[in-house]
Amino acid sequence: MGLGAFEVILVLITTSGLLLNTYVVVVSVGLSRE
Repeated sequence: MGLGAFEVILVLITTSGLLLNTYVVVVSVGLSRE
């Protein structure tokens, strides 16, 4: 049972979205500390 192209794209979008949210939070905290 392999992953179809749609599932792979969905996982990539979800993963990059989580990474982007984490990056935004880290930057926001860093700016608010100054």
